[in-house]
Amino acid sequence: MKIVNKIKGLLRWVIKESNRKEIRPIIPKVTIPNLLKGKVAIVMGGGGGIGKAIVNSFIDSGCQVIVVSRNAEKTKTSFPKHEDLAFLSFDLSDLSSLNEMMQHAIGIFGKIDILVNSAGTHTENVDFWTVSEAEYDRVLDINLKGCYFVSRQIAIYMKEKGINGHILNISSSTGGEPSWSPYRISKRALEGLTLGMAQMMQPYGIVVNGIAPGEVATSLINWKEGDSIDTEHNQFGRMSMPEEVANLALFLVSDLGNMVTGQMIYMSGGRGVYDIR
Repeated sequence: MKIVNKIKGLLRWVIKESNRKEIRPIIPKVTIPNLLKGKVAIVMGGGGGIGKAIVNSFIDSGCQVIVVSRNAEKTKTSFPKHEDLAFLSFDLSDLSSLNEMMQHAIGIFGKIDILVNSAGTHTENVDFWTVSEAEYDRVLDINLKGCYFVSRQIAIYMKEKGINGHILNISSSTGGEPSWSPYRISKRALEGLTLGMAQMMQPYGIVVNGIAPGEVATSLINWKEGDSIDTEHNQFGRMSMPEEVANLALFLVSDLGNMVTGQMIYMSGGRGVYDIR
């Protein structure tokens, strides 16, 4: 009986795969000229797929942007030269020079109004029963601890300077699913952190929110330009494009989103909300 069920399951999978459609990406990019004019943003992890889309959206909307990544020189080559773009190297797994990096960042354009925490890491094929302590610490240090202390450093600066700024955390829809891997634990905790930071910072005019994307067409999942964006991970049958995440990010860090605070907005086609894996 078990063999028969396996064969039936395999046949269902083959039929389903044969009926799948190749969905080609359409770049749904929104640009609002001068929406962020006069603002300065620092984007942690700005060289990644989502981070890069956010940086480009901000630049097109009049913002000056500091892109922070582990290798600034390498990241710089993936962007066109622009007078409102700057690049810094920083490794979130080592926070010992965080204050120095932040002071350097502030000095580039003279201030910081917006922080986007887009840096993150995850592992493939992690098993609850065998994951190592070192791997657990590596993921939590970058995804949660790094976000915590970078945000606090920026919030202290904004509070002291009287800047009514915005902090945006890029999370994942897996934060709304059972958390047994270090990655999912970090994303579930990031939801609580986003809510807590919003509460702590609101008296100082600092707005804090988050975006929890589902599967996004980036190199992080080995997606390449020209590939199909069809997926089985949500009922819409397609991945999100990084530009879609950037569109929502643009709204949340601008004055359009000033009355939205403490929210983790799922951009996942329902995954992690009512479609739990």
